[in-house]
This record gives sequence, structure tokens and C-alpha cells, in this order.
Amino acid sequence: MKLNEPLFSDGKVGRSIRFGKGIGYGLAILFCLVLSACGGDGTEDLNGPRVMETNPAPEATGVPLSAPIEATLSNRVDPATVNNDTFIITGVSGEVSYQNGKAVFTPSIPLSDGTTYHAVLTTGIRDLDGVPLPENFIWSFTTGGAGGGGPDQTPPEIVSTAPEEGATNVAIDAPVRVVFSESIRPETLRTDTFFIRGVPGEIRYDESTRTATLQPLTPLALQARYEVTVTNQITDRAGNPLPAAQSWSFTTASLLDLSPPSILSTAPGDGETGVAVNTSIQAVFNEEIDGQSLSSNFVLQGPGGGEIASSIRYDSRTATLTPSAALQPETTYQAVVRRGVSDLSGNALAADVRWSFTTAQTNPPPPPAEDRTRPTVIDRQPTGIDIPLSSLVTVRFSEAIRPETLAGNFIITTRGRAISAEIGYHAASRTATMIPSRLRHGTTYTVVLTHDIRDLAGNRLEHTSWTFRTANRSDNDDDDD
Repeated sequence: MKLNEPLFSDGKVGRSIRFGKGIGYGLAILFCLVLSACGGDGTEDLNGPRVMETNPAPEATGVPLSAPIEATLSNRVDPATVNNDTFIITGVSGEVSYQNGKAVFTPSIPLSDGTTYHAVLTTGIRDLDGVPLPENFIWSFTTGGAGGGGPDQTPPEIVSTAPEEGATNVAIDAPVRVVFSESIRPETLRTDTFFIRGVPGEIRYDESTRTATLQPLTPLALQARYEVTVTNQITDRAGNPLPAAQSWSFTTASLLDLSPPSILSTAPGDGETGVAVNTSIQAVFNEEIDGQSLSSNFVLQGPGGGEIASSIRYDSRTATLTPSAALQPETTYQAVVRRGVSDLSGNALAADVRWSFTTAQTNPPPPPAEDRTRPTVIDRQPTGIDIPLSSLVTVRFSEAIRPETLAGNFIITTRGRAISAEIGYHAASRTATMIPSRLRHGTTYTVVLTHDIRDLAGNRLEHTSWTFRTANRSDNDDDDD
């Protein structure tokens, strides 16, 4: 057997091997298998174990109440170092094990519904060479249920209808509109879930306004009563149905609608000055109009009569025109609603309607820069070992924080159990103080500050944790156990 010096064909450092004629390919294959079993190219992480993946994932919601909590580690870990002192779920007791490269925490009882938990892997976890995790690893997750960031379990509601219950003098070709409290699954809006009894219709849904529109395919009868029904087969995006079916009625007009629509008000008003350059233009009509007729008939003109690129939206007798870009300062613009705009009976405006406005001289000063900087911990005590039992836990922050966010998020634990403590906050020094109810000799404690601690602007703290160990009991110490 001869050894040569080049790299493997895949570029990994090593030596290629030529087997003599008396050695078959079987030995070569066996050699490769042994090499693979010993770690392949020998790239075992020499920097210690790292957390590669967690289950549940960080910030996960809707987590099952009986699910084990797992963390996959990069290196082969000493199983003895994965225990209740090094794998902690705040406020939860359970069994900790190391299986197939994963640290597994199995709660003793099901987790609470709609609750956020914080998981901590400490630097006490070490690989087979004794190298520890480089730092405590913290993540959070929320169990399923209302009130805790879990799945949406709130049913949608009907906010308004048009025509309203008991409405009279309704146009015979008026659509029926229903506004919901939240986004609806469009596929659940069908002619068997939203209908006028005995009248065929076509349904449209506007996601931006959460509005379902039912347009009769044939004119309704004059001076007739009609009943509208919305069933509880309509659901929100999470699949929650309406609590119950709802029905209401209205009565159509006794005469055909032959009156043209008119504009009741505009914004900005005619002749208005100092208008913001990012304004939208609105026209409010005296009756429902055909939204399709607004296209090319509601325009904004700049100096010289050129039309400004814009988008148009219509809802509940209000047409809104939004320019695609900011308008020029100190410039007069003219809005035009042309007579091509018509109501639902096909009656058109009697004449074009025009009004003008002038934008402001300069843009208003920009608002103060938004604070998006996360607070950090700039000092923490105690740290290390041989800590006296009378020690307080103190944390100094880089900026003022909301004291009310400390409760439940500034925690001290040992062996996976949280210890009761009093917490205070001194605003002038930006320091939080914890007085544990009782520390014990020769015990390792983990202090956890979760990212639900927030500064005055609402920015979250980065997850922070550290450990300290109290002094062993001497012969002169009183019995504390």
C-alpha cells in the first residue's frame, strides 16, 4: 500500500491511498466506512457545543400543552451535564434527558394554556471534551389559546350592514354590503352563505375594508320587503365561524329612481390652502354610486391640466383618490368628478364637478426620530462563586425601562424551579433589584431576564441570563436547610 500527498477529490485535507493488487476493493470500502464512523474529515466543532435547532422554535405560538421541549446540539454532549440545573423552563418542573443529540425537557404536567414560557440552556452543558456552551441560550414560546399569542379563537362579527335593518325607500338595484370585524375567508362567502331570499346575486369581497358586497343580478320589485341572511358557515382566516346566522330585512322604494346623484362634500375643500403634499382627495355622494363608473371619471389635474397618476377607492358613498407620489409644495391642483359617474340606477351626474386646492409652502418638519434601540444590561450582580446568602440580585440597564414589565420577566431559578422574590426598580439609576426569599449554601442559581422587559418606547430587551453559586456552608454558619 502506497501513500500519496494530494487532497481528496472533494477538497478535504487528507491522503489518497493506493491499494496493491493483492488487496481488493472491499478493504478500501471498509477503510472508508471506518473513517466515516470516526468523524469523517475530523471537522468536529472544537469551539464547544452550539444550539442548532429548537422545538418549539423561538417565538413559536400555538404550542401543544403536552409537547416536550427539545434543543439539538452540534457536538456530542456529556449526558451527565444535561439536567435540571442546565436545562430550565421558567415556572415548570419536569424531567430532563439527552437523547440522540438532543436535550429534552418533558414537563411533569401539561403546560398552561395561552402562556409564554422561557427556556434556558446554561453554560453548564459540556461536550465530551469538557468544553461548555459559549453562553447561556434562551428562547421563548407560547402555548395555544386566547390571550397568550396563540391561535386566533375569536369569532368574527358583523360590524355594519347596508341597507340597515328596517331600512325603507331602498333603490331596487342597490347592493347589500356587510362589514366584518376581521378578515374573512373569501371562499366561505357564497350564494348559500350570503343571500337575499329568492333573489340571485353576485358576491364580491374587499379585503382592505373587510366588506362583502352582494349585487342582485336582476332589479328588485318596487315597494317590496326583502330578507338578507348571513349564515355561520362564513369564517375568519383562522377558521372561526360567525357565532350564529343573522338575518335582517329592508323595503324597496315605491317609485323608480330617476334622480341624478350629487356630491355633498369634498376634502380638501374648494379653495383650501396649506394642504399636505401627501393628501388624498375625497368626494362624498348623496347616494350609492356605481364604483366602476369612477374609473377615468375622478381625476386630479396639475398646473396646465395634466392628470396626476393616482389610484381610486370607493366605499359607502365615498370616493377616495390617492396620488401615486407626493404632490409639489405651493402648487394649485384641481380635482374633477366627471358626469360619467352614475348611481346604481344608471343616473349620471348632471354636470362635471370641479374644485381646487393649494398645497402647503413647505413640508412640515419631520417627527422626532423613533427610538428603535433595544435596552441592554450594562451591569449585573452577583456573579461567580462563593456568593453570600444575603446578596441581592441587581441589574443596571442602558436606559430607563418600564417597571411594570419586570414582573414575571426578571426571574431567579434553581433546578428548574423559580424562587419567589421581591422586585424593585430605581428610576434614577435605571437599576432593578431582586430580593430572593431564601438562598441556600452551595447552590447554583440562574438569573433570567426575558425579552418581555421593555424600555419606555416599547423596545424589548435582549434575552439575558447568568449564573452564580452561593458559598458552601461552614461550621460557623447557622443551619439554613
